[in-house]
Amino acid sequence: MSSVSHSLEAVLGWRTSVRLWHDMAMSRLSALRTCVRDIDTHAAELGWDRPPLLFALVPTHDLVEAGADLAGEDTDELRRVLADAPDHLTAVYQDDLAVSDLGDIVETVTFSEAVSGCALAIERTILPSEAEAELPDDPEEAAVYARNHPDRRDVRITAARLRTGEMWCALRSRDNDSDDLVMTGEDLVPDLTEALAYMLS
Repeated sequence: MSSVSHSLEAVLGWRTSVRLWHDMAMSRLSALRTCVRDIDTHAAELGWDRPPLLFALVPTHDLVEAGADLAGEDTDELRRVLADAPDHLTAVYQDDLAVSDLGDIVETVTFSEAVSGCALAIERTILPSEAEAELPDDPEEAAVYARNHPDRRDVRITAARLRTGEMWCALRSRDNDSDDLVMTGEDLVPDLTEALAYMLS
């Protein structure tokens, strides 16, 4: 009887741990989704044909407790937000980004352990598969080819990732530039979320 009781306690303890871990992960993902939505909206307000926007994602709680300057945000209001969403994130714009190519960004940017995650809003041109097969090998010629292709589709991708593994993306099309038409998902652009993970490693 004792061994059965101990085994049951172990199982219940394991289930409780799994449930708590799941709840924490969902809370972090919810905070990340909110942050991506806010970044996508901000980028949309800035308009198209702009260089990439890079952000460090920092727990709002840490910034409030440290008395950081939050660009005029009401600290009391932030504390009320944190009461309902303790994992709330603040996106800190990295205005010293000197490069615009994704590969160059990945190779030149790293984040300290104080940063919980990072996010990137970047514009891309999507071509039909048959057009991609005809892309020139030269990068500059390929860019001109894509820019002038009649069936190109311009999109802005906002992707974010946390050190704990959660990720979220938003994809906004230039042809359907409306908040209610933004596509979202956990890993819409795997190469981009992997690049973010590399910058956090």
